Amino acid sequence: MPAKRRLQRPRVHELMEARPIVIIQTICEKGAMSFPVASTALEDHVRMSVVRKTSGRPRGRIYAYSDYLTLLDRDSDPRPA
Repeated sequence: MPAKRRLQRPRVHELMEARPIVIIQTICEKGAMSFPVASTALEDHVRMSVVRKTSGRPRGRIYAYSDYLTLLDRDSDPRPA
């Protein structure tokens, strides 16, 4: 695996924690990386089941950090325990 790709994984993960629903362009802009690098890093996260694609479109794909969103939702439940 190329070093550049390996080095971007933690950055993409950090960006996904800050914005759990993103498009590739958001990762490019916020992470200061090229589209191919951001796309590959997101696809790596999909293969590792860290994030999932929420749209099946070939362009403008939307990625969600679903487990993180579930955790945030559970911790913010206003109902008493």
